[in-house]
Amino acid sequence: MKKAIFIAITIFLSTYLFGCVTIWTAETKTFTGRVDLVFLGDATERTCSEIVVVADNGEEIRFRLKSDITIINKDGTVIALKDLKRGSEITVDFTKTKMGTCNAQYIRVLK
Repeated sequence: MKKAIFIAITIFLSTYLFGCVTIWTAETKTFTGRVDLVFLGDATERTCSEIVVVADNGEEIRFRLKSDITIINKDGTVIALKDLKRGSEITVDFTKTKMGTCNAQYIRVLK
């Protein structure tokens, strides 16, 4: 029994601390602001891609991105995360986990 509990805790902690697996909530929210930082993750180092977006009122949110996220440019074309520029105005559809992590699901470039 102790071994099973140990294995379950180990799996949970390894996916939570080192992986990009999170517990999703059902409610999707939207946040609009300017890109402040783009961090490209590395699967070999088990780091997730993230962006930091700042609203006009100064509110800042760090979003975790899945590798298959859709990013639509202002002309309607799909772009890669590396093509997002600092200062670009974007809208992010996201969910927030019970742990407080904001997971981006869809990004639209406005300007």
